[in-house]
Amino acid sequence: MSVTVVTDSTCDMSREMAAKYGIVQVPLYVIWGSERFRDGVDITMTEFHRRLMSSKENPITEEPSSDEFAAVFQKEIDAGREVICPTIGAKLSKTFESASEAARRFPGKVEVVDTETFSGGLALHAMLAAELAKAGVPLKEIAARLRAKLATQRGNMVLPDVTFLGRSGRLNKAVVSLAQMMRLSPILQLNHGVAESATQTNDFEKSRRQLISIALRSLENTSKIRFMVGAVDAPELAAEFEKEIREKLIGGCESLTVYSCGPVVATNSGPRACAVFSMPID
Repeated sequence: MSVTVVTDSTCDMSREMAAKYGIVQVPLYVIWGSERFRDGVDITMTEFHRRLMSSKENPITEEPSSDEFAAVFQKEIDAGREVICPTIGAKLSKTFESASEAARRFPGKVEVVDTETFSGGLALHAMLAAELAKAGVPLKEIAARLRAKLATQRGNMVLPDVTFLGRSGRLNKAVVSLAQMMRLSPILQLNHGVAESATQTNDFEKSRRQLISIALRSLENTSKIRFMVGAVDAPELAAEFEKEIREKLIGGCESLTVYSCGPVVATNSGPRACAVFSMPID
């Protein structure tokens, strides 16, 4: 039986890439007062940025319901396909909980994986899942292969302003308070789905350069590693990251994809946040 990859919209993957891999995305929501927008469907990044710069009210985000996931799962199962569903980390969002609740309605047909990451990191899981599915790997083995990647994946990011992440509750309050008081640009790393401070400087450009060193530190045989490099409404920064990383990878890499973060990720990380995600490929 064939397997379809269903993920959520924090998987910052372009529509073209999603179509190439046959990946279905269930949108989260950006909420502005009484208005609800489906991430990447009802609001584009251009419109999101315009509203963010002009609105006095801050947006919040919300996970899809279990019914929304179930509707997508049902469509695939009715077509004779099983579903592998990698989601944003359970410690970062209730999306995994919603997807898991929906999966229980289809015993043996759906596997949900807490990837302990998001954005480009989630995209790496979705791409791998799609490749394994195309190769005819059984559903449960695909899920096992994704979970095995949790120990070796990496996610690092730099924020020019911690206010957004601090407001979401996804960053330690002490780190937020210190960064705001000292006007610091912290470099964060994901540790089993939790954003932790790796180091910090009082200069965003310096932090940006250090982020690359941290992201590449101790990586062995980079020719077998995939990278995703993204930024929030700052394509020029992502392009600089790509150039500098390629220059430092003496042995090259398996792939390096530059992408733009979507509205939900932007809501929680703020403008010009940058990230580097990596995953070894067997």
